[in-house]
Amino acid sequence: MATVGVVETGVANAASVRTCLERAGLACRPVTDSAGVDVSGALVLPGVGAIAAAMARIDELGIRSALIDRIRAGRPT
Repeated sequence: MATVGVVETGVANAASVRTCLERAGLACRPVTDSAGVDVSGALVLPGVGAIAAAMARIDELGIRSALIDRIRAGRPT
């Protein structure tokens, strides 16, 4: 089973998101860098209700380009 990465945006309760996914039987990991974006089988980007703050955190983590590349490649996000 592929691991689901949960991007640590800092604007959503990522721990609750991971717990929910784990209860559904999925393996999860926190994502805080470009390598985590790349190796995750699927990716969850929580916090879309606060997208400005989420994007600021994504830029702080330096993963914007990796996320864009992943989406353009059609990988599950």
